[in-house]
Amino acid sequence: MNTLATKTRFQRGVALSVMTRSRLPTAGSDTFNQAIRTALDTIDPRELQPVAPGDAGAAFQPKALLAAIICCYARQMYGSSDIETLLAGHVDGQPFGQNTWPDAHLIQEFRRKNRKAIQLCLMTVLWMLGQQKVRDGTVTKVSDKHLEEEASRRIIMAMFTDSMNLGAG
Repeated sequence: MNTLATKTRFQRGVALSVMTRSRLPTAGSDTFNQAIRTALDTIDPRELQPVAPGDAGAAFQPKALLAAIICCYARQMYGSSDIETLLAGHVDGQPFGQNTWPDAHLIQEFRRKNRKAIQLCLMTVLWMLGQQKVRDGTVTKVSDKHLEEEASRRIIMAMFTDSMNLGAG
């Protein structure tokens, strides 16, 4: 079911532009980008807990943060400071007056408040990527139970990575 309202299209577009940076290994992958879009479409924006004021800018909106996080977790980039760096280096938002971006603490807070949505979206992305591997003949089947465990594991890895970064500082 598509629950995205028209007003979220710009936010989704800003978030999706983060995923197409050429230095990332899956950049340009139609399957990957479609998986992210499909995952975002499964979440009702009213169910997401915002972590910034509504007028903070497109990069701070819940759908944009969700897209950035699931994109990074799907690529096995777990550190909130790494996600912050990725968002900070993304210049495509500058024409829209975006000169600030979510920091690592805000990303962690979003993860805490929206873990269920992150897990559901991540499971959707992993399932779609798994189905592509089935079509390619790389794997023979995709296990729903395994996807659930893998999505949970990636969120735990992100929390662990962030806790290790706090100890290093």
